[in-house]
Amino acid sequence: MDVSLQAQRLFEQELSCAVRNGELELAYQPILNLETKAITGFEALVRWNHPTRGLIAPADFISVAEDRGLIISIGKWVLREACSKAAEWPDDITVAVNLSSVQFKAQKGSWTWWLLLCRRPTWPLAVSSSR
Repeated sequence: MDVSLQAQRLFEQELSCAVRNGELELAYQPILNLETKAITGFEALVRWNHPTRGLIAPADFISVAEDRGLIISIGKWVLREACSKAAEWPDDITVAVNLSSVQFKAQKGSWTWWLLLCRRPTWPLAVSSSR
């Protein structure tokens, strides 16, 4: 078997294990009001903390997750974690989560229910896709 194909398959297997073993984590990037310079919310960004390679950027694993069908479970985890964390914040602080168009297509609209369950009455509801 070709070395690059072997490396790709290993990477796919490691990503699958990462989803099962809790190796994903969220980083929260502040969202600022440019007029007041106040933090109005945070964008939840998924990161893969590989046990031997360290942090792996989303650009390096999201497309693999989409191709292998792992993006659905990753997306559900990200929403659960981000909403759980945001529930601890003041009511005027929002959370933004990026979802893949692959997730929207595969879930056939059920993401709306997740978003409605996770949002607070004071938050506006906005849905956008990364692709």
